[in-house]
Amino acid sequence: MANITSNSITITVSDVPNSITLTASATSVTVGQTVTFSGTVLDPLGNGLSGVTVTLVDSTTGTTSTTKSGSGGAFSFNVTFNSAGTYTLYAEA
Repeated sequence: MANITSNSITITVSDVPNSITLTASATSVTVGQTVTFSGTVLDPLGNGLSGVTVTLVDSTTGTTSTTKSGSGGAFSFNVTFNSAGTYTLYAEA
């Protein structure tokens, strides 16, 4: 199995959501491993935004994992990394 060596995720914030906090259940990932991502989407005043679509995209394959933020802007989802590559997180209100 190949190791994913990048510890960075590109975050793009569109319009309304002002910031996103993001944590991952692992700091090093092996292909085939499932990682839980959780975080919070906030407006410019620091209030949680519910109903924001949060999507993680595998830039190599185009595979996506999507969820919506809930109460207080909180979100969480599991992603199984099937290939090494760059992954981008998007948030859209």
